[in-house]
Amino acid sequence: MKRKSILYKDLEVSRAKEIYDESCKNILANKIILAWIMKSCMKEYKDCSIRDIADHYIEGIPEISQREVHRDEAPASDPGKIRGENTEDKAVNEGTVRYDIMFRAILPQGQEKIELIINIEAQKDFYPGYPLIKRGIYYGCRMISSQYGTIFINSHYEKIQKVYSIWICFNPPEKRKNSINIYSVKEKNVVGKVKEKEKILENEYGITMTYEEKEEVEKMCNLSEYVWEKGLREGREEGLRTGINYGELQNLVRMVLKKMRKDVSCEITAELFEEPVEKIRKIYEVAEKYAPEYDIESICRELAA
Repeated sequence: MKRKSILYKDLEVSRAKEIYDESCKNILANKIILAWIMKSCMKEYKDCSIRDIADHYIEGIPEISQREVHRDEAPASDPGKIRGENTEDKAVNEGTVRYDIMFRAILPQGQEKIELIINIEAQKDFYPGYPLIKRGIYYGCRMISSQYGTIFINSHYEKIQKVYSIWICFNPPEKRKNSINIYSVKEKNVVGKVKEKEKILENEYGITMTYEEKEEVEKMCNLSEYVWEKGLREGREEGLRTGINYGELQNLVRMVLKKMRKDVSCEITAELFEEPVEKIRKIYEVAEKYAPEYDIESICRELAA
């Protein structure tokens, strides 16, 4: 009778762990389970019913990180499983990150369709040898940066979609059990009041403001206010002139694009609009970079630069 080698046994244990991980992710990817997680962890869904979240707000079928050949997969028609986002996040100069579960959800408020990108991670080891919090922050950052080229291009950062990376730890230390910790990006205004600043100068830096020094500071502040207001006034005037010129450029580009789509040559277009041929040729050249969508805003920004 042949005895199994230690290597063979190790491989069996490793395979058993893989199956366990897959099963865990399959359970978490169920829409009802995800709905409970979203309601408990995300303020956008705290007032929604579980059924509404599962049926109306979770988009498509959440994507599980394991390849299909390695897991018992429900048919694509199964409404209880999710397959939505590409769970591999690749960059040429960076490593590959595999998300456990990735999907999109629609915000319940408002008429406009606004989407969130959500990642769920199952973590069995609370102390894996590196700060788990930093890994979670890294995942969130990658979810944002990977939107470039698909959700937004150029400088349209206003189109970036909000992301959530939710980590479920199955074996936390006693002090962390039955709790939810939230890490987010928040604005903090660090500008204090004058009296507080005077105390800091005196207590931390040993600088006591005399009456004469306070008068000098007040004069300086008044002067800086004048310079600021003068700059604003001049900026508004220049902005108005620039705005008019930019608006004229937008109108010209819009008309030129209509001719481009009809395969009219730049020479004929220049003649029609009574513009210099070189000016129209420049618009043609820049516009070609943005074909076939021809984003007018991007074309005008490049022409105005």
